[in-house]
Amino acid sequence: MASSFSPKIVTDGLVYAIDMADQNSYQHLSTTVSDLATNKADATIHNVGSIGDAYIENDRKGLSFDGTNDLLLAGEDTQFLCQSTQDATISWWGYIDGSHSGAARMVVIHKTDGFSRFGIGWGHTDTKFFASYNQSDTHSRLQSTNNFAVGNWYNTVATKQGATVKLFINNVLEGTATDQTQSDIDLSTAANTTIMYNNYPTDLGGQEFLQGVFACCHLYDRALTVEEINQNFNAQRSRFGL
Repeated sequence: MASSFSPKIVTDGLVYAIDMADQNSYQHLSTTVSDLATNKADATIHNVGSIGDAYIENDRKGLSFDGTNDLLLAGEDTQFLCQSTQDATISWWGYIDGSHSGAARMVVIHKTDGFSRFGIGWGHTDTKFFASYNQSDTHSRLQSTNNFAVGNWYNTVATKQGATVKLFINNVLEGTATDQTQSDIDLSTAANTTIMYNNYPTDLGGQEFLQGVFACCHLYDRALTVEEINQNFNAQRSRFGL
């Protein structure tokens, strides 16, 4: 189902959107989360033991994940999202809730050739957020300048425009990096493209799970401007008490 996206967020270039608080995207007790932007692919909830409790305890802001093996998986084996591009934006809202094994990957655009194209995470170094990019097996990471403690809601935004990668946390630019490979984020073919939420990108048995709350995620096939990131943040911040 399509959504009017109220409060008003940027919709130009929006190719995928899921929101646990929007009944057009998620119905209580369901294991399916529907795309609000283009209806191209649903996300499926895996391994969440008591979905009802995990949802209600957050006042329906989002779904809790225990950091053990809970995840969302979208877009597997589908013609998905956008043509081959070097430009993209990931915008994620969620709550960091505690310990995890290794880094916590909140969103990863991935292909089964073994390489992550673009993603965001937390905790690889201290309590910093990061953007992962390029097609190497180890990935490159742009770390946030500051540490961000558990027990808070965060809006994490990563943009990629050609070789330039930027990371914003709660509407503040935390770092800029250069992707020397300028690798494409090619999601235009049915080549086992997946988007993984709250998990390391290799497979369903990955070890970098989020312990916290997944609220919503918006993916764009272009790099949002600073003004657009500000618009999205201000449109949604009151929901999370920011």
